Amino acid sequence: MIRMILAVDSGNAIGWKNGDLPWKIPADMKRFKELTTGHTVVMGFNTFKSLGRTAGLPNRKNIVLTRKPWSESRQHIDPHSAVDVISNLDWLVMPVQEAGVVRSRYEASTCWIIGGASVYAEAIDKQIVDEIYLTLVDANSGADVTLKHDFSAWKLFILQQQKLGVYWELEDIQTPVSDPAITFIKLAKLK
Repeated sequence: MIRMILAVDSGNAIGWKNGDLPWKIPADMKRFKELTTGHTVVMGFNTFKSLGRTAGLPNRKNIVLTRKPWSESRQHIDPHSAVDVISNLDWLVMPVQEAGVVRSRYEASTCWIIGGASVYAEAIDKQIVDEIYLTLVDANSGADVTLKHDFSAWKLFILQQQKLGVYWELEDIQTPVSDPAITFIKLAKLK
């Protein structure tokens, strides 16, 4: 199962080019931690660097997507950590053979795609995402990193995807009492 988790503001922005988030929303951070802990997180190199943790996020398997040569990447990654580096998202869905049985690499586990913008776009364009966990922030932060696909207008995203033959359904929508300026949305791809 490949899931995507992200927060966008009303301008479809997710962050600043320096890697900072444009907001600090405790309910969103709590949701992120609860959903991803114990699973695999997949992120681009700049997102990984923005964490400020050379061993990646704790209690998660960390996979970093980069096309940079290892000589350039390794200074940001703890060589004793369990951080894997891949060059293409196809690696996530590539079949593996074990004991003569061919299966999907992550058949029995969950991978969370956690950013950045180009990784989100590639995952949607390759149609490898099964579920999207979206936090809508009811404000325009003015942040300078926006997404290719307009998740702030998630209903329009669903209609645009239908034209491509990809069908999404709304599985859940919630506005936390603790923060009415955000909305949690879960979309699932129909098989």
